[in-house]
Amino acid sequence: NTSRDDELQLSNSDGYRSHVASFILSKNFEGGIFTEGGSTFFNLGYAYTDAQDRRNLYNSTAGSNFDLTAAFDRQNPAASRGFYESRHNFTLATSVAETFFDEMETRFGFTFIARSGRPYSLTFTGGGVFNDSASGFENALLYIPTGASDPNVVFAPTLGTGGTVLFTAAENAARLDSLIGSIDCARSRRGRSVSRNTCTNDWYFDLDLTFSQELPGPGRLFGVGGMDDRVKLYATFDNFLNFLDDDWNVQRRRNFAGLQDIAQVAAIDPQGRYVINNVLTREEYDADNQINFSSSVWQVKFGISYNF
Repeated sequence: NTSRDDELQLSNSDGYRSHVASFILSKNFEGGIFTEGGSTFFNLGYAYTDAQDRRNLYNSTAGSNFDLTAAFDRQNPAASRGFYESRHNFTLATSVAETFFDEMETRFGFTFIARSGRPYSLTFTGGGVFNDSASGFENALLYIPTGASDPNVVFAPTLGTGGTVLFTAAENAARLDSLIGSIDCARSRRGRSVSRNTCTNDWYFDLDLTFSQELPGPGRLFGVGGMDDRVKLYATFDNFLNFLDDDWNVQRRRNFAGLQDIAQVAAIDPQGRYVINNVLTREEYDADNQINFSSSVWQVKFGISYNF
């Protein structure tokens, strides 16, 4: 606690693992479903990833990577589940081409992806208790009490404007116990500090469509020098499921750095206990699961190309 910030020495480390297993089944069939001049393509894939790292390394500067990684020991964070790990990833892609007239290709295809969410960490909110205020905001890994009588924590009231009591110490203890009991990745970890990236964001499902139609080019239409030029009209439909229903294929994720605050620590008392004086409600926790708009809205693109 020198009031000096961002003096960082970077080094490599070991003691973590990264394992990926995947398979792809792919086949291209000559001939379409309706015409002999077409073709049919099929691709099915799956990837399983079990990866670890020590820092999220999501940001563009070393200072932000230091500050925005959840940790118990900030100087030497333990290896834990990798921030970019999607444990399961399924893909299915297929396209069918037909030649209904004059060897002009009509093609329709789709790509479907089902991917488990990336991880996030449960943390304490509040700055300056575990580190200096510049490097200590919402990035200390959460200790999950066994209950109101856990010897490692003590609950304090939540105070509002003018010192009014919004929630008593007993109410904060009950609220935290209820919240922990409602979170799948937290309820089995009572009595210890959670590891980084213990929880997982929601699954993501994406369906994209593509359609194209070839037409004779002007050289071919008018018999100019035996040309075989073609005009291709095409359309791509991104996130078709969201077009069908506004609630479908909406990607949600928590804080961009993977930090999900649960309770506030006001201090560490002389007995070394966490003094908890504020707790999220389940409604506030759910509200933090926000929409990633770039992956959630549907888009249509129309285009034309000329080949000669």
